[in-house]
Amino acid sequence: MIIELLLPGILAGLLIAVCAGSLGCFVIWRRMAFFSDALAHSAILGTALALLAGIEPIYGLIGYGLLVGLLLARFDRKLHYSGDTLLAMLAQTSLALGVLLLPLSGASFSLEALLFGDILAIGWPGVWLTAGVATVILLALFILHQPLIDLAVDEDLAAAEGVPVTRLKMVLFCLLVGLIAVAVQMVGVLLVGALLLMPAATARRFAATPVMMLLLAPCVGVLAVSAGLSAAWYLDTAAGPSIVVSAAALWLLAMVRRAVP
Repeated sequence: MIIELLLPGILAGLLIAVCAGSLGCFVIWRRMAFFSDALAHSAILGTALALLAGIEPIYGLIGYGLLVGLLLARFDRKLHYSGDTLLAMLAQTSLALGVLLLPLSGASFSLEALLFGDILAIGWPGVWLTAGVATVILLALFILHQPLIDLAVDEDLAAAEGVPVTRLKMVLFCLLVGLIAVAVQMVGVLLVGALLLMPAATARRFAATPVMMLLLAPCVGVLAVSAGLSAAWYLDTAAGPSIVVSAAALWLLAMVRRAVP
């Protein structure tokens, strides 16, 4: 009976881990940590707007996230030159506005669950939605991984070789929005960035090629989710933070292992 209650959350967590590991590689290669944080923080405002409109929060997450993602992709080059100030302002403003608007919706919604996640509350409809998003992400990465790698290595060179840079960036941002929309349920707005970065950063310590890193990072993500859920079960801790701490522990182990001759 217990495993039946936990199974949806476990399956959704593993699917998200695979996608987060793969997309996290591109976040690291393109130095998009601030971009991913801005997208993640926009999720709380998207949720608030959805509740005010009387629709399911997931539609607000995806809709507002796509708007932010496409704008960031469109002005990506200008943002790199102007620094991270605008991204930080966007992230914090979205977070603050979301917190202010949530009570106005009159809906019964846990702010703590939105900020830190509640993977054990995911039901089978959430699993099917996560599976659909994961399928789209993995299929897109399978088809487009080489041009996306070229884009990450040198954007100008990729453009000179005929790679559709602007369209690819928009595709990458849309994939990130889809992942963040479903991952917020698991680790929350404040921790979803860590789920993207840590498995990929750990895989980077062992990968000799970009393709190898793309294959290793999902494995690290799955291991982090499995360890985090196990810790949450046996130690009675919050699942989302436990997953992130497990991912951080794997990264530290990787650092120590590579440092020791």
